Amino acid sequence: MFQDTPSICVPITTNNNFHPSQTEIVALYLHFQNGDTKLVNFSHPDVIQSEWKLEDIKLHPKSLVLNKKGIIYNGFNEGIDLNSYLQYYIDDTINIQDFYGKAIEQLQSRLYSHRNLGKIIPLSKWIEFAEGIILYTLAYYDPEKVSDGCISFCQDFVDVFHTIEINDVPYEDEMRKQNYMWYTATSRPSNAWNNFNFSALNKNDGTRNKIHSKFSNGKLVQFDYDAFHIKLLAKILDYKFTKHPYEEIAEELNLNIPYDEVKSRVFQNIYGTITDQFLQHPFFQRVQAMIDELYAEYQERGYIESYFYHKRFRDIEDPTPNKVFNYFLQSLETEYNVRKIKTFLPLLASTGAVFCMYLYDAFVFDIPTQSDELIQTLKRAFETDGMTTKCSVGGNFGSIEPYLYTSIPL
Repeated sequence: MFQDTPSICVPITTNNNFHPSQTEIVALYLHFQNGDTKLVNFSHPDVIQSEWKLEDIKLHPKSLVLNKKGIIYNGFNEGIDLNSYLQYYIDDTINIQDFYGKAIEQLQSRLYSHRNLGKIIPLSKWIEFAEGIILYTLAYYDPEKVSDGCISFCQDFVDVFHTIEINDVPYEDEMRKQNYMWYTATSRPSNAWNNFNFSALNKNDGTRNKIHSKFSNGKLVQFDYDAFHIKLLAKILDYKFTKHPYEEIAEELNLNIPYDEVKSRVFQNIYGTITDQFLQHPFFQRVQAMIDELYAEYQERGYIESYFYHKRFRDIEDPTPNKVFNYFLQSLETEYNVRKIKTFLPLLASTGAVFCMYLYDAFVFDIPTQSDELIQTLKRAFETDGMTTKCSVGGNFGSIEPYLYTSIPL
């Protein structure tokens, strides 16, 4: 029944203010492509419970589901994440609070922390809430035009970040929850919950020292890429460096300055205006050509597409050639990493180790005991496409130190 026709599905949960892992689905409100609607009630007291159970409901694969990452915690993994779909095609997303009516707002304010707030709010008000979201979404929803790239983008981002997020992070004597949200201007995910921002951990105030392994003899292992953005660009521009990028650039441009300053200058020329000096290098000539091409494309079509998933970026505020390029480059980073994460998650299946934090160009694992073999396996998984990594290991996140590889063959 449900899977025969594409639909827009809005779940109603016990409390939208709680972390999704701490909520239950109270009801589903569905709007089908033919205009029919259906309420499936599981536990709201206003109406009789449905004969359907959540695990029995299978949706059409091109159905849209609000907050799919969140409701996977309830075992419901159907359809396409609605906000990811909107982000993909129109570069916009829904903030559910914008669709709360006055009654919901008032009860949210009075009973913010009530575990069953969703059952206290009248079901009629939830239906109004769902219909508002559906009405907005219908203007942009055409199941016939949902591309394979869109489906892959939505599914991969949901799967990857849910898989990381289910691992609470030990912080002193408590476990901190994560909440990855990629509905950002460049698709770079934020990760914050309950006023704690994992994406902006201070390196100098001791915060990182409080994050530790959940295992009694465990270690935190961090991999981060070396010269990540420049190597990513070289990959898609089909440019082959003859040696380490910073060494080649310094040598060919006669930059007689320390390594860290070369690195800083390269970064400035990647994210800012490429200077005449750097334009003498063929790599930066190709980068400049890409910048010009992307900006011309944005001016002509009103959007650019990301490299791997072809997600659209439109309505960039005060667009300039470099700003448009920065959007493209940050999305390139995130999409590459999402695809990379998919390849190494199966490697952890029988090890007891977990992938516990993602920090843009750094990946943090929590392993039960220090295992040279596992570390080498992960190193091989990361170091494809000409990438190289640095690995650090420690008992807590603030004390990780460079890892010295053993003689295990690579």
